Amino acid sequence: MKTSKDLNIPENLQEIISKEEYWEDDQFFPLNISITYGYDGDKSYTSYQISFEPEDAFEEINNIIRELKGEVSGYEWEVLIRKYLELKDPKLEEYTNGDSEWETCVLWITSEDFFRKLLDHTIEVTINHALAYKLLS
Repeated sequence: MKTSKDLNIPENLQEIISKEEYWEDDQFFPLNISITYGYDGDKSYTSYQISFEPEDAFEEINNIIRELKGEVSGYEWEVLIRKYLELKDPKLEEYTNGDSEWETCVLWITSEDFFRKLLDHTIEVTINHALAYKLLS
């Protein structure tokens, strides 16, 4: 199982983002990792993002979501991951932003260190069926 330690963010990340507008890493598929700039008024920040389409993977956990919540969506997955964050690292949950849609779960944060924690916790939720059931019950 991969962890955030396997994520090798290039040293010239800012240069890459300036030229390409984003940087991506697909080694955690079906989790998509992307880093880009975000803007809040005049201020810019680096946005570290995890996104995935729940219907494309995680069949067993999707079945749990269907059983307990009715339908699988990016929103339900965001709720699931946030519940885990609240238990494991409430400060991380507070700093985590969501931009999920029906078909896609999107979580992002502006700190690389926090992002690595978010990635590890997200991976934990996606592979642990018993944990998902407990969190959703």
